[in-house]
Amino acid sequence: MKKLIPSLIIMVTLSLGACQKHSEARFDIKEFVSENLCKNPRRVEILLPKDYDANKNERYAVLYMYDCQNIFHDSLSFTGVSWGVKETTEMLADSGIIKPLIVVGIDNAGELRGNEYSPKKLVQRIREKDPHYFDGKGDYLNNDSLLYSDEFLKFVVTELKPYIDSTYRTLPDRENTAIMGSSLGGLMSLYAYLEYPEVFGRAACISTHWPVSYGDNTTTGTYAYAELIKERWGEIEPPVKIYFDYGTETIDAGYINKQPIIDSLFTALEYPADNYRSKCFEGKDHSERSWRERLPEIMKFLWAE
Repeated sequence: MKKLIPSLIIMVTLSLGACQKHSEARFDIKEFVSENLCKNPRRVEILLPKDYDANKNERYAVLYMYDCQNIFHDSLSFTGVSWGVKETTEMLADSGIIKPLIVVGIDNAGELRGNEYSPKKLVQRIREKDPHYFDGKGDYLNNDSLLYSDEFLKFVVTELKPYIDSTYRTLPDRENTAIMGSSLGGLMSLYAYLEYPEVFGRAACISTHWPVSYGDNTTTGTYAYAELIKERWGEIEPPVKIYFDYGTETIDAGYINKQPIIDSLFTALEYPADNYRSKCFEGKDHSERSWRERLPEIMKFLWAE
């Protein structure tokens, strides 16, 4: 088990909604300087449920999400449409379908998003299978020193999570800690679980970009990931719940022949069917709008009792 040692410096702390009533959800925004991210500031937005301030004795499960710019606010999303995470979690909690939870969104690194969201061990395994697989698809994919996925996860696990657990009333155990992302973020959600199974007990991998690079439609990356899963499976405790999905339009159409490879592996591993979900959404594409539409179903699977 990897040792969790907080080593972050908080530069700026802003609180939105400080004058709101206790019955309103609120966001805390923080900027961290992380030793693991080469001391580059990283914006993190924390959504606290609307009963957080009123219920002083309540503790909450925590969902960590990639690409924070796109998950909460339409005004920040690069497509102009967010995932609507606040609206969905509130609706489900108000309906009694899930318990209120804390959502921690972590900004991506902009132009370095691929460097942080391409799982290093997966990229290395793909290059072992095909040394020319990444030729012309990004210098960082052929240069391990430019792959920052392991450092990014170390930031989340050893800096960010300890801060969240010490600052807010969380349920810090693995059963109540989840990770979620889309596209390359889907790859990283699975990678986070494989690297830190003692930390993350639930993972949602949405429109997972199995080829890693863009412009490739082979199954090389998918089979490489399957090998990594099989190698780790005997050493780690299986997740509480794990979710995969994909659409059939735009980039997602390329996952139709790939996701079944992973599904077959989990079947072969005799993973409990009730704790595994893999869905194809006909007519849905690779976009925040599509992910927003299916988020209620994802959240129900992850958190409904």
